[in-house]
Amino acid sequence: MKTVYKSEIKNPKELQILEFLSARGACLYGNIFKELAISSIEGQQIIFSLLSKGLIKYQYRSSNIELNVELK
Repeated sequence: MKTVYKSEIKNPKELQILEFLSARGACLYGNIFKELAISSIEGQQIIFSLLSKGLIKYQYRSSNIELNVELK
């Protein structure tokens, strides 16, 4: 598993989601936004960005999202 350092993440909302997933493990897509008080539109944009960078992934065939990297 690739290691990503927090200092490499420039977008504070992306870092917030990565830290949340690091602490909680896999979480339902919508619950991430709810727990972090992020609007669904903004949240979807951030999730898409993190997915396209390979930092997160969907867990199996579900709506659960999990880290795809080790966050340090």
